[in-house]
Amino acid sequence: MRLILPLILLALLTGCSSMSKDDCLTANWSNIGLEDGQQGKPADTIHGYIKQCQEYGAGVNQAQWQKEYDYGLTFFCDPANGYRVGKAGEEYHGVCESDAFYKNYQRGLAEYRLEQRKQEIQERISVIDTRLAQIRDQLNDSTTDHNALRDERANLQQERDRLNRELDDMLLPKYNIHINL
Repeated sequence: MRLILPLILLALLTGCSSMSKDDCLTANWSNIGLEDGQQGKPADTIHGYIKQCQEYGAGVNQAQWQKEYDYGLTFFCDPANGYRVGKAGEEYHGVCESDAFYKNYQRGLAEYRLEQRKQEIQERISVIDTRLAQIRDQLNDSTTDHNALRDERANLQQERDRLNRELDDMLLPKYNIHINL
């Protein structure tokens, strides 16, 4: 674990701008800028490229990268894409000027979070059901403390009922979804 954490932190710090020496020496900065823009990466992504490529003695054509990055953002920042990005649970780096993009992103993200919560509830209900089955088996054993098991069973059944009500509320149709274009 001690070795894994530093590696994870290093990966997060270098992010997706990690480039090898060959990448730096042969980079097509127009293509890289376009891809970065289309993916909605932050504008400071270029600084990671500059730092890494300087280590290899290679330069970065910032003007080419920036021109195509800005063009790529026109695709990423399309309002309909905001919904898709949010619904996929992707991180948004605040690169779009469009209020419609951000509103759609928030709508999609709300749906994503709702789906995540549904999964959490379903997983917890599954765990509860497994434990309830174990309790049933243990109650048939005369050597166990039945009072403690009955209390645990009652608590688990209450939790299960509460989770099912929450899940039912989530499944009710909602008709206020609206995508700004």
